[in-house]
Amino acid sequence: MDGELERFILTQDEDGSYERALAEMREGRKLTEWPSCIFPVVQGPGDRSPFAIDGLFGARRYMDDLTLRNRLCEITGAVLDHSDRDIREIFDGRGADVMMFRSSVTLFDAAAPDHVFSRAIRDFFDGSGDPWTLSCISKEKEFYNADSALKRYGVGGYDDRGFFESGICEAEEIPSGTRMPTMLDLVLKGEGMTGMVRHHLYWKDFSDYRLSSIASCLRHYCIELRHAMIDACSARGDKELSVRIARTFDGSVLMDCDESPLAAAEMFDRMVETFRSEQETRVLLEGIAMDSLLNREKYPLLKGNRGRGVYC
Repeated sequence: MDGELERFILTQDEDGSYERALAEMREGRKLTEWPSCIFPVVQGPGDRSPFAIDGLFGARRYMDDLTLRNRLCEITGAVLDHSDRDIREIFDGRGADVMMFRSSVTLFDAAAPDHVFSRAIRDFFDGSGDPWTLSCISKEKEFYNADSALKRYGVGGYDDRGFFESGICEAEEIPSGTRMPTMLDLVLKGEGMTGMVRHHLYWKDFSDYRLSSIASCLRHYCIELRHAMIDACSARGDKELSVRIARTFDGSVLMDCDESPLAAAEMFDRMVETFRSEQETRVLLEGIAMDSLLNREKYPLLKGNRGRGVYC
């Protein structure tokens, strides 16, 4: 996922665009044209700009990259050095550039409060962020500020991280064989694996290690779900359906989600949607979800210590 941000750095470096923009802002007057990636703005409906940011999630990813975060804070700080002047004067009377700057600092202030962005909103725009940007991210902000799906559905007592990464103590504490069925159960309840992964990453970090770990875990869920469906077909003696499932989601298809956690999450959602579309496979899917920790008959909600198969 971090590779997707590389285009920002490459474009900022091209022809010294970032250094030129920084020098102009330090002087307090925009004199030349810059690429839009200097002050990125939120992606609006139908926006296909290569430098539009994917909402709060994209802004968090952007700020998690050391180079991009330092540059954005640095050039915003350069603008703030002239906070005694009208922002329109700093951008040479270009209304579109003023709107871009206001939209950018509004987005990044929402994703990273208490940085220079809040000062920019206060000093140049009387503390009022860009209304259009705030409207674009309003629902997303509510989503990320709410509890995770695991917490909302009462999968208590276990750290969420244990459901998204393998080979860690948090995962080992979860009862064996329940992790994938629990996530499947949540997807069947309308949560969506992609949304759950985005929520989890938003409050963590985007390090290569974490991204790789989550992608590997989710790919294993996909493989586990495929095997569980095939086994369920075999138990019913339905060889034809078993072969069809194996061919639809073979190894080459699942390999596509090996490196990106969002790609892996989308694959899991796609598998569930495919199996839900037919009555015979939907029944099998619901049977697999019976091993979910949300199945209170099998895993009653009890008080006790975490990691012993009970809940707090």
